[in-house]
Amino acid sequence: MTSSHATSKALLSSGSAATFSQIWRMAVVFATHIVLRRLVGPGDWGIWHWAEPIFLLLGQVRDLGMPGHLVRMENPRPWGNFLFLEGVGGIVVGLGVYLAAPWMAQGLHGADAAEVVAVLRFLVLFLIFEGLAKVPLTYFESELLIGYSVWPEVLRNLTYAAVSIFLALQGHGVGSFIVGHVLGAMVFALGLWWRARGMMELRWQTAVNGPLLRRGIPLLMMSIFVLLTGKVDPLVLGLRFSPEVVGRYGMALFLAFLLATAVALPVSRALYPALTKLRGDAARFFEAYRLATIFLLALEVTFALGLFFNAETILVIFGGEPYRQAAPLLQILCFAPLCQPFSRCAGDVLLSLHQDRILLISSLLSLLSLVGMGYLLTAWLGPAGMAWVNLLPVGTLLTSWAVYRVNRRAFGRLSWELLQVYLLPLPLFWIVHLAVPGQSWGRLLAFLLTAAVVLLLYGWRFRHDFESFFRQPRALKDF
Repeated sequence: MTSSHATSKALLSSGSAATFSQIWRMAVVFATHIVLRRLVGPGDWGIWHWAEPIFLLLGQVRDLGMPGHLVRMENPRPWGNFLFLEGVGGIVVGLGVYLAAPWMAQGLHGADAAEVVAVLRFLVLFLIFEGLAKVPLTYFESELLIGYSVWPEVLRNLTYAAVSIFLALQGHGVGSFIVGHVLGAMVFALGLWWRARGMMELRWQTAVNGPLLRRGIPLLMMSIFVLLTGKVDPLVLGLRFSPEVVGRYGMALFLAFLLATAVALPVSRALYPALTKLRGDAARFFEAYRLATIFLLALEVTFALGLFFNAETILVIFGGEPYRQAAPLLQILCFAPLCQPFSRCAGDVLLSLHQDRILLISSLLSLLSLVGMGYLLTAWLGPAGMAWVNLLPVGTLLTSWAVYRVNRRAFGRLSWELLQVYLLPLPLFWIVHLAVPGQSWGRLLAFLLTAAVVLLLYGWRFRHDFESFFRQPRALKDF
């Protein structure tokens, strides 16, 4: 078996484990949220939707871009140095949050400042536990051994679900899922370290901390911009609107990107380290990107059309009647993942080729567009203005061009295939829309059956390509 084909097999195994882990996580989170949204009001959810991106951002600051750099390094990797830097970063960032919490709380319009401060300070524990978990998790990802992280993820999700629902039943509001997230992160960290025992050597290398930090900083900046591009909406809305408005928008945003979160993230966790190993095989390198892009877009197109035609029903199922009025927002946001087809996996391609600068500029352009245009349009169109801006990912034009340069001929073929992916389900979904008018359970069931047919058609269309890549080593032509 050739080295590149062995990597393909490892990609399939690791990617499958990552996908299962993420789908399980999203299923538990989804089911838990259905319960919690009936126990905790939109105002409390608005505080969470506002605080979550802040702590995801602070987590990137804590990591200093090192996880991405370590994955593309050759063995032996300095895991001892990484653990030390994660620990120091968690303490420093956590202390900064604790002290700055009263000032940070002013960013959420109309909220109880004391409550927001308490939430921010308690989530410092989340930062520290997540940092401790990052070391073994990065080890498993770099070695394409993501399967070892599945059980810790399962335990984490069950802990979050049980604790948050129990506390919500006791009337603890936003504190219920804040405590649930913190305890879940603690269980996840302990589980990962238990799984990594005897495998990961905490090697300490002298004179390596400086180079690690220097090479990680560009990745840190890029990760911050990428994260904010996907999570900045509640922060912008919080400057103008109440927590209740932010909560309703946050649920529409969550549903719109539910599939992208459930599938795209695990695909990336496996694809990126695989691409670093396939750099010497240009054909299979681009083929891995091409198949991952087709796979993601096929699922996301089907999901987006289902959301668009059943927005009210899905929102009521998920959150109850108070969220029905978020349907117009969901019908806009559901198409946001489809507006950047070539960029779905472009970051993994460009990172593996060390083209960090392009990703940095692209992410900055998209972020500036979202914040600037979003703030302006919300004054004119209300929360819908923020939703419309998500359909204009300016920076993705640059990453698409960068991927085009990697393999022009293969990019042209992919463009034609993605057009097929977009067009194939439209007639079927439109027929169902005309045959079953109005928002109802029957209409939703009809769309689910249609979605199953569409996915079978996608499978029939692209089955041979996936089988050839994962099962049989072959000399691919330069597409």
